[in-house]
Amino acid sequence: MSLPPKGTARSLKRKVLHPLLAFGLGVAGLAVLAIDQKSERQLLDKLRQRAELIANSVNYAAESIRQQGELQRIVTAIGAEDEVRLIIVVGGQPARVLATTKQQWLNTPLADLPAEMVRDDLEKAIRTRRPHHGLHAATHEFDLTTPLLLSQPELTEGILSSGAVMVHLDTRPTEREIRTSVIQFSTASLVALAFLTLLGYSILNVQVLKPLSAIGHLVETHRSGDSSRWTEAASNDEIGSLARTLNEALTRADSARRDLENQKFALDQHAIVAITDRQGRITYANDRFCAISKYSREELLGQDHRMVNSGHHPSDFFREMWTTIARGSVWHGEIRNRAKDGSFYWVDGSIIPLLGDDGKPHQYITIRTAITERKRTEAALVKAHVEMKSSEHRLRMILESEPECVKQVAADGTLLAMNPAGLCLIEADQLDQAIGRCIYDLVAPEHRAMFRELNEAIFRGESKTAEFEIIGLKGTRRWMQTHACPLRDLEGAIISQLAVTSDITGRKAAEQALLLAKDAAEAGNRAKSEFLATMSHEIRTPMNGVLGFTELLLDSELSAEQRDHLITIQNSAESLMTIINDILDFSKIEAGKLVIEQVPFDVRRAINEAVGLLTTRAGEKKLTLEIAADSAAPERFVSDPHRLRQVVLNLTGNAIKFTPDGGSVTVKFEIVEKFAGEARRDASRVLRIAITDSGIGIPKDKQALLFQKFSQADSSTTRHFGGTGLGLAISKRLVELMGGEIGLESEEGKGSTFWFTLPLTLDQGTSALPLASPALNRTGNSGIIQTKSVPPGLRILAAEDMLANQLLLTKLLSKLGCESDLARNGKEAVELYQQKHYDLILMDCHMPELDGFEATQEIRRIEQSSGRTARRTPIVALTASSIDDEKEKFSNSGMDDHLTKPCSPAQLTALLAKWCSAEDARLAP
Repeated sequence: MSLPPKGTARSLKRKVLHPLLAFGLGVAGLAVLAIDQKSERQLLDKLRQRAELIANSVNYAAESIRQQGELQRIVTAIGAEDEVRLIIVVGGQPARVLATTKQQWLNTPLADLPAEMVRDDLEKAIRTRRPHHGLHAATHEFDLTTPLLLSQPELTEGILSSGAVMVHLDTRPTEREIRTSVIQFSTASLVALAFLTLLGYSILNVQVLKPLSAIGHLVETHRSGDSSRWTEAASNDEIGSLARTLNEALTRADSARRDLENQKFALDQHAIVAITDRQGRITYANDRFCAISKYSREELLGQDHRMVNSGHHPSDFFREMWTTIARGSVWHGEIRNRAKDGSFYWVDGSIIPLLGDDGKPHQYITIRTAITERKRTEAALVKAHVEMKSSEHRLRMILESEPECVKQVAADGTLLAMNPAGLCLIEADQLDQAIGRCIYDLVAPEHRAMFRELNEAIFRGESKTAEFEIIGLKGTRRWMQTHACPLRDLEGAIISQLAVTSDITGRKAAEQALLLAKDAAEAGNRAKSEFLATMSHEIRTPMNGVLGFTELLLDSELSAEQRDHLITIQNSAESLMTIINDILDFSKIEAGKLVIEQVPFDVRRAINEAVGLLTTRAGEKKLTLEIAADSAAPERFVSDPHRLRQVVLNLTGNAIKFTPDGGSVTVKFEIVEKFAGEARRDASRVLRIAITDSGIGIPKDKQALLFQKFSQADSSTTRHFGGTGLGLAISKRLVELMGGEIGLESEEGKGSTFWFTLPLTLDQGTSALPLASPALNRTGNSGIIQTKSVPPGLRILAAEDMLANQLLLTKLLSKLGCESDLARNGKEAVELYQQKHYDLILMDCHMPELDGFEATQEIRRIEQSSGRTARRTPIVALTASSIDDEKEKFSNSGMDDHLTKPCSPAQLTALLAKWCSAEDARLAP
C-alpha cells in the first residue's frame, strides 16, 4: 500500500487553511474597494438628481411665467436652500441674465458675465442644446447646465429664443450623509466577513485537517511496523467513518500480511517459485529456483524464462501456454529447462495468473516441482516396455527402487501390480492388500467419474495426465498426479495401463494458500482504493465552494489588483486539486484501471500546447524556453495525446522548477533508431522526446530514487521547491503503459536531461481523419455570462448538504436566469419534488437522511406510480468522487448525467443547455 511521506498534514494545512485566510482577506479588501467605488457613484447620482430637480423647476417657471420679476422671485426662493450656491437663467436676443441668485448679475449680457467658466458653460448649453454637468472635488461643488426654450413676450421681447439654466450645488452635505451610511455598512460587512472566515478556518481545521493528520500518522506508524496503535473514531461524520474503515482495513491487512508471510515460507520450502510481470520479466525467484537453475537471484531478476529455455519444446507449446494464462486460466504442464552450466532438468509446474481490477492478468506466479528423476524413470519405463519380454527382471528392479508410485491397472480398474512406493501412498502394509483391489475404491468419490473416463481413454490408446484425490486404506486423503499410458503386447493389443503417480498434496496446499493470499491482497487493494476515494470526496467538496465563489468574483467587475488577488486564490486551490488528481491517477495506475487510448493526433501541436502552458512560469524566472523539432519527425502520430501532454508537461515543469533564474530549458523531439532485442538485434524506430535544463543537476547515487513513488532526490529539495514525489513515478508508469521507456542523464551542478521514447506508430489515414481534441486550458474567467443556450425561467431543484455549495449553486443558477429551490438532504428533495414541477434536479450523491442514489430511486418510483413518466425530470448527479467508481451506481439509481465537483460555471451552463430545451422551460400548471 503506497503512502504519502511524513509532513502531509502540515502541507494540507498550508495549502487549504492558508488559502482560506487569504481568500477571506482578499474578499474583505475587495469589499472595501467596491464600497468606496459605489459610494462615489452614489454621491454623483444623488447630486445629479438634486440638480436636475432644481433645473427642471426653473425651466418650467421660465417657460410658463410671463414677468421677469416673478421668475426672479422663484429663483431667489429656490436658491435659499443650504446646498444651492448659484442659479442663473439666461435668454433673449442677445442673451442676457433673466434671473439669478447673484443680484449683481441681473440683466447683464451673457457676453459680459465676469465669471468665465459660468459664461462658457451657458454658451455651450445654448449652442449644443444638450445638458452637461461636472463634479469639482477641490471646491466641493457640482454644476449642471441645461438648455431652455423661451417663448414669453415679456421675457424675450416677443422673440422665440434659446436659453439655458445653470445650477451650482454644495456637495458637502450629501457627502456627509453618504459617508455616514457607507461607514455603517462597511463596518457591519467586515465584521460579518471576519467572523465567517475565522469560523470556516476553525471548522475546517478541527473537523477535517486534524482528523486527517491523525489518520495519516496512524498509517505512517503501521508502515514502519508498529501495528499496535489505532486512531480514535469519536465523530459520526464522514471522517469518523473513514477512521473506522481504516482501522478495519489495517487490521485485515496486518492479519493478511502475517498469513501471507507464513504461506510464502511454507511454499518456498516445498516448491520452485517465481513471479513475473505481465511481460514475463522475473520479479521474484526463491532459493530453490536459484539452486536448480544454478543462476544467482541477481542474474534472474529482470530477465524472462527464455534464459532457461532448453529448446526441447516447439514454439506451439509456449504459444498455447501464453494463450491460456493471458485469458486468466491456470496452466499445468511439464517443461525441460537448461541450467546455467548447460545441464538439463525437468519441472512439473503450474502458472497462476493474478488478475487486476480490469480483469486482466498483471502478474504470473509459477509453482514447480523438480521431476528430473521421475522423467528419467518414465524414460526407463518406456524403454523397459519396448523390451518387456527380454528385460522383465530389470523392470522389476527399477520399479522396486523407484521413489514414485508405479502401478499396472486392468481395463476394469483392477490393480495388477504396484511397487513399494505405491504401497506407502495407499497405506498398504502388504502387497496382497493392494493387488486385486479395484483402484476406483481408492479414489475420492467426487473424482471417480473423472478417473473412470481417464482409464477408458488409456484403453483407447491415449496417454493422459490427471490430478485427483485418493483416500488411503487408513483414511488419509492425498492429492495425486498421475501420468498413464497403454501397455501393449507383441501384437500391439492394449492389455493394461501403466501409470506413474506422484504425491502433490504439498503443491496443492501451496496453490490453495496462494489463492487465499491473492484474495487478501485484492481486499487490501480495494480498501486502499476506498480510502483514496473517500479522501478525495472530503477534500473536493469544500474545494468546490472555494473555486466556485472565486470564479463568480472573477466574472464580476474588478480592478486589476482585485483580479490578481483572486487569480492567486484560484491558483492555490487548483494546485491542491492537482495534488489530489496525482494521487488518484497513481491509484488508478496501480489498480490497472487507467485506459490508454490509441488515436491519431498532431504530435507537434500536442507538444507545443503542453510547453505553451508553462511559458508564463518560465517568464517569471527569466528562463529561455525553447522547442527543437527534428524536421523528419512526423506530424500525425497514433498514441494517447492526453497522456503524452501530461508527461511532457510534468517533465518540463520539473525542469523549470529546478533551474535557477536566467537559465534555459529545451524540449527536443526526434526519430531515433532503437534495437528491439539482444538476440536478433532487430533495429526499430521510436519517437524520442528529451527535456534538457541548465538546472541544479542530480547526484549519481540519488538518480535511482527519482522514478519511485513519493520519492525525490533530496528532502531539502522538496522543502525548497515543493512537490509530492508522484510526478516522475506517474510519468514512468504512463510511458510504460504506452509501450515506451523513460530515463535521465544528469550531472550535479550541470543540469539534467529527462527523456522518454514511444513506439513510432504513424497515422496512415487521410487528412479527413479527425484529430484528437487538444487539452482544455483555463487561464482565467470561464465566462459565466455565456448563457445564450440556456432557456430563461428554468425551475431547478438543488439537493446539497454543504452550506458553501448551497450558496454557490444558488448564485450560479440565479446568474443563469433560473429559479431554484434548495434541499439539505435526500428526504427534503423527495418532498419538494412531490410539491412542485422542476425542469431539472441537481442531486448531491452523499447526503444525510437519504443519499442521492436513494432519493433518485424514490423519485423514479413516484414518477411511475403517479403517471408522471410522460415528462421525465432529468436528474444530474453532483459528486466529488471518481466518475469511474460510481458510474454504475448513477445508472442503476436512475440518474441521467453527472457533474464532477468542483464544477465551473461553464460546465453548469452546458449541462442546463443539454437537458433543458426552450419548450421545457415552463412552470407546472
